[in-house]
Amino acid sequence: KFKSRKVDYPKFTGILESYGLGISQKHIDSLFVHYDKNGDDYVNYEEFMNSLRGRLNAFRKSIIEQAFNRADADADGYVNVQELKGVFDAASHPDVITGQRKENQVFLEFEDSLENFATYRDLINKHFTLADFEDYYAFVSSTIDQDQYFGNLLKNCWRMNRGPNID
Repeated sequence: KFKSRKVDYPKFTGILESYGLGISQKHIDSLFVHYDKNGDDYVNYEEFMNSLRGRLNAFRKSIIEQAFNRADADADGYVNVQELKGVFDAASHPDVITGQRKENQVFLEFEDSLENFATYRDLINKHFTLADFEDYYAFVSSTIDQDQYFGNLLKNCWRMNRGPNID
């Protein structure tokens, strides 16, 4: 949880080392200088993570937008954490279906990650715009190689194959 949104050199080094990438100190130094855009001895954590993740492709952006629209029942362009939790279906998560995790574990992890994201981003009243929702799911997307799996995950967990409000 990086509430300051800035990472100093020791924290930056620790993040890279925690991934066990085997990057030399010289390369860590070079990376830090590269990402310290304004020379203030800090790296903007969000920009750094976005550069590592890359951009969402059109398919994934479309699925994320559909999920957002599903949660935005009143179509005002905002969804709050309570609305998101009301639509999210942890029972349809692949890890629950395969028995790897329990439904309440997935739901609590989802709830915690939403709360942390909202706090980190200083979202007023914890209201997400589509752009915020895309940023949230960009991280999830970066951990999933296959577009089809990502699409199915969102379609199932956001109940996009059921009921009204389906595009």
